Amino acid sequence: MWPDTRQKSDKFAAANGLKSYKHLLLPRITGFKYIYEQCQATGIDTIYDITSVYEEKIPQDEKAFFRNGMPKEIKYFITKYKIQGLDFV
Repeated sequence: MWPDTRQKSDKFAAANGLKSYKHLLLPRITGFKYIYEQCQATGIDTIYDITSVYEEKIPQDEKAFFRNGMPKEIKYFITKYKIQGLDFV
């Protein structure tokens, strides 16, 4: 996450009387909130955060596969969260 992105999110939170989150950018929470509510409603108790980190090049579209636009290395970080323990709006 870029520092300016975090700053914009924190500024939005402060201006709207909301808490600043470590794992959630504001104001873009509508999709995540829907998933969160559906997990609660259907008894799903776990959600996974899958973060992709690209070294050097960041592929912009499918053409990157054919035009030497793919990074040499891609790392994935997978974190498991219990729905009940999430600090959410």
